[in-house]
Amino acid sequence: MSGEALKRSAECAIRATSAWLQEVQLDEGGVYGWQGQGEREGGLNFDTGQILHGATSVLQCTSDAWETSRILKLSRFLSGKLDSDGAWRQNTFWGGEAPNYYLRVTWALFRAARVMADAELREAAYSSLTFFRTRLDENGWDGLRDGAKHDLYLDILHFRAYKIQGLIECGIAADDEELLKVAERALEHLAQEFHKHKRLPGRVNAARIGDFRWRCLTGEYQAAICFYRLGPVGPGIESPGFSPHGRRHPGIGACA
Repeated sequence: MSGEALKRSAECAIRATSAWLQEVQLDEGGVYGWQGQGEREGGLNFDTGQILHGATSVLQCTSDAWETSRILKLSRFLSGKLDSDGAWRQNTFWGGEAPNYYLRVTWALFRAARVMADAELREAAYSSLTFFRTRLDENGWDGLRDGAKHDLYLDILHFRAYKIQGLIECGIAADDEELLKVAERALEHLAQEFHKHKRLPGRVNAARIGDFRWRCLTGEYQAAICFYRLGPVGPGIESPGFSPHGRRHPGIGACA
């Protein structure tokens, strides 16, 4: 397929996805989850954050004015669901708890604030980040202490990588060196596990013992992105295109 044909196909896919999003976005601005989860509440924060990532990337690729309106609506929904301490406890899968992987939603708000040049959204992103900073764990396997009872059940590599990438991207967005250092140490744990077992654990149990009997392929791809973004973190681990803390790169999901 030629470059021009590939570009046309991508544009068609973007338009089709945007049309679908118009159908699933609720009046309150949020997006509900699998099999209608959160529809009555006006949407779920994590799902809405995932869609916000996508809408931000579409805007960066197309400069579509409609995406501007969608991004604002998604972002206002999320910022409006923050509690006074910066936690998302409303509209979650977890019944009033604020699991650590929601740091990915914080990153979505930072991205939206940047492309929209919106000070209020940036303030909301900082408010959320302030909450997660209270859970920082310098020696943790994913950089954050378990802050909700469900966190113990979310140590599949998929969720672990969500948290590490959230630390990296929020650290870059907020120019917060501490977050980047915590993320680096978390990746050192992963690198050590890989060197020892020649694979990454599918999950880690409550005693922080890795289960290497199965693989989480989604999490492995996510972990690879984290290594790429942060650069070399251990013996023999060096990412292509390394730059300190990934600052040369515009951000995962940007159209480049």
